[in-house]
Amino acid sequence: MSLTCAGALVVSADGRIVVAGTSIESDEGVLGSTYLSLVRYDSHGRLDEGFGTGGVAATAIAGNYPEVALDDEARILLAAATEDGLVLARYLTA
Repeated sequence: MSLTCAGALVVSADGRIVVAGTSIESDEGVLGSTYLSLVRYDSHGRLDEGFGTGGVAATAIAGNYPEVALDDEARILLAAATEDGLVLARYLTA
């Protein structure tokens, strides 16, 4: 699974970059489920392998127009539109 459409990004105080977007699961060219996804990079622009699974955190929610922010404790906040309205998620980071 890979990020197919980036929607927003935020840079933390320590220089890490978090990109929010959507990804689509595919199996041998057949498209499957859509996920809200976060990808984190270190302050040098390298994929942060310690975040999520290999640098990517995918949440099994089909959403559009993702927005991302950091709270006062550097937790990642994700908001996106869904068929049913709005989804808000908070991710605890290491």
